[in-house]
Amino acid sequence: MQEKRVEEGITVGELFRVIFRRVWILLGGTLACAALIVLVVALFVNGANKEYSMSYTLEFPGYENLRYPDGSAFRYQSVVSLKNLERVKNSDEAFANMNVSKMYEANAVVIEFHAPEVATNQTSGKYTITAKGSYFPSEETATRFLRKLAETPVDHIEESVASANYKEALDEYSAEDASYENKIAFLAEQRDYLLSQYSALIVAYGESYRVENRTLKSYSATVSNAFSENLQETLLSTASAKGFVVNADAYRRYAASRLTEIGALISDNSAVIGALSNLASAGNEEAQYRIAKLTEENAKLTREKSKIEDTVTNLDNQSEQTIREKEAFDAELQSCYDKLSAQAGEYRNVLQIVYGTESAVTFDKTKAETNGTTNLVVAAVAGVVIGFIATCIVICAVDLPAYLRKKRSSDGGKEEN
Repeated sequence: MQEKRVEEGITVGELFRVIFRRVWILLGGTLACAALIVLVVALFVNGANKEYSMSYTLEFPGYENLRYPDGSAFRYQSVVSLKNLERVKNSDEAFANMNVSKMYEANAVVIEFHAPEVATNQTSGKYTITAKGSYFPSEETATRFLRKLAETPVDHIEESVASANYKEALDEYSAEDASYENKIAFLAEQRDYLLSQYSALIVAYGESYRVENRTLKSYSATVSNAFSENLQETLLSTASAKGFVVNADAYRRYAASRLTEIGALISDNSAVIGALSNLASAGNEEAQYRIAKLTEENAKLTREKSKIEDTVTNLDNQSEQTIREKEAFDAELQSCYDKLSAQAGEYRNVLQIVYGTESAVTFDKTKAETNGTTNLVVAAVAGVVIGFIATCIVICAVDLPAYLRKKRSSDGGKEEN
C-alpha cells in the first residue's frame, strides 16, 4: 500500500524522517517550550489568580450572644481588620516583609460567615478566611498567617482576662481618708464581686466544674471564708465600740472641722425653730412639721458631736491595752485584705484556665487550601504538546525546502534515464 502523500508528493513518512533527523533539536525545543509554559503559568498566571483559604469553627464563652467574656461585642468582620493584620504581621519574623496595609486596602483578605441552616443560639460559628496568594511567599507562610488571623478572637480573650483588674474595690482600701467603716465596706465589696463572678461561672458550667483539681463551688467558698459576713459585722462593731480611727492626726483635723460645722448647723436649725414657734403655737401644721424635722436633725447632729468628742478624748488618753487592741485590729483587717487580694489573683487564674479551655479555633484542614490555579502537570503536558508541534514546524520550515529540492533533483535524473 502506498504511503499517503502530502504537499508536492512528499509522504507522511518522509515528513517525519525530515523531522526526526533533528531529534535532539526536537527534544530540546519541546522541553524548552514546556519549561517556559510551566514557568509562565507558575509565576504569572497562578501568581495572579492564586488564593489561599482556611475554614474553621470558632467558639468561646459568650459566643451565643456575640459578646466576648469582657462584655465587648464580637464582630467577625473585625477579624480581618487592619489592626489584626498588623498584629499578626508583628507576631512572626516570617511575615516581616508582608505589606498588610496594601493587602487591607486592596480587600485582598476577606472572611465569610457560614450561617447555620437552623437559626438558633449557636455556641460556635463556622468561618472561612480567604487571601490573595500574591502576598505570600509560600503555602506554608500563608497557612501560618491565616491560622494566626483566625485565632485573634481567642488572643483577645486571653489578653483581656490577663489585663483586667479584679480587685478594684481593694484599690480604694488604702486611701488616706478612708475610715475603718469605709475600709470594711471595700473588703465586703471585693468579696461580693468575686462571689458574683464565681456564681456566673457556676451558672454557665456548673458548680462541679473542676479547675486544677478544685470545683468552682470550692473556689467560691474560699472567697466567703476569706471575709465572712459575720466577721464583717464583728469588725464594724469593734471599731465603733472602741472608737478606733485609722490615722489619729488626720482624725483630729477632721474632728475640728466637723465639730465646727455641726455647731453651725445646730445653731441655724435652732434659729429657724425659734422663728417658727409662734406659727406652730397658732396651729400652723407646716410650721409644726418643720420644727419636728429640724429638732430631729439637731438630735442626730448632737449624737454625732458627742461621738466625735468621745473619740478625740479616747485618742488623747489611749492606754497601752487600747494601743495593743488597735494593733491587733489592724493586723486582722490587713489579713482580710491580703486574703481577698490573693483570691482576686486566684480568680484571674481560674478565669484564664476556664476561658482557655472553653475557647477554641478548630480548623477543617491543617494546611491552607489553594484555589484559582492551573495544575502544573497539566501545564507541562500542554507545554510538551505545544513545544513538539512548534518545534516540528520550525524544523520543517528550515529543512523541508532543501529536502524537496534534493528529491526533485533526484527524480529528474531518473526520468532522463
